[in-house]
Amino acid sequence: MAESVHPLPVGARVYHLGQLWAGHLDGGTAVIVEGAGPHHDGAYEYVVDACREFSRWPGPDNPMDRRTQWASYMTHPAYVRPSVDELLGRAALLRDRVIPTDIVDRGPGYGDMPGA
Repeated sequence: MAESVHPLPVGARVYHLGQLWAGHLDGGTAVIVEGAGPHHDGAYEYVVDACREFSRWPGPDNPMDRRTQWASYMTHPAYVRPSVDELLGRAALLRDRVIPTDIVDRGPGYGDMPGA
């Protein structure tokens, strides 16, 4: 049987919607290990490696080593900080699209204050 396509791929960093504080946490609080579905209600089920303690930030004292299941409607992709290389690539794209202009090109009277 062919592998199903899920809305979130295996390896995606996620957080649970019950963890409102984790919405802007870099890297989330879990990693998707596998997915199943869609079920009769259209939802998927994800097996995730989540933080040991649900209500705390991940770290050395709260590793993502607890395997559990989350429903897709409670699982949200985590913010992942872009790498330096990705940021430099974006800057290069922007640099190539910026067209320098001189204020003289705007014509006389541009930006003059009325009544001056």
